[in-house]
Amino acid sequence: ATKDKDIDAKVHLCCGFQRRFDPSYLSLYNQIKSDSIGTPLTASIFFGDHPVPSREFLLQGGGNIISDCSAHDVDYIRWVLGDEVVCVYATGTSSDEELKETGVIDNATMVMKFKKGTVVTLTLSRGANYGYDQRCEIFGSKGLASVKNISEDASE
Repeated sequence: ATKDKDIDAKVHLCCGFQRRFDPSYLSLYNQIKSDSIGTPLTASIFFGDHPVPSREFLLQGGGNIISDCSAHDVDYIRWVLGDEVVCVYATGTSSDEELKETGVIDNATMVMKFKKGTVVTLTLSRGANYGYDQRCEIFGSKGLASVKNISEDASE
């Protein structure tokens, strides 16, 4: 019913990955495209999920951390680099024995190699109980560009 109302009202709907529209990530994209850091050589991305999913959700299958939590960052880095992944290595771990015994991986790391040579490390965690954590650093032949967390307090 909502879809029909939106169509009748001529409401435009955009379905996609939000990092492409986030002002901080768009700024990083523009820095890369303007060649301000030169050729991207490596990138490091960290995604900490918050709120932490319930234990029940995780123990009942809770989804695969890589497919659940990496899609936005993989889409973003492919877009920024204008390149495609040619090789991936991924591994993960469980944060406690109960999760380990049930085969639940709640922390993972992926290493992606791109056609043009850039190597990207993506670290994922379901346990960012301190708050949503999203960072991205791209190291290039002439410099570094990054997106950092915005916090109320500058201390770490």
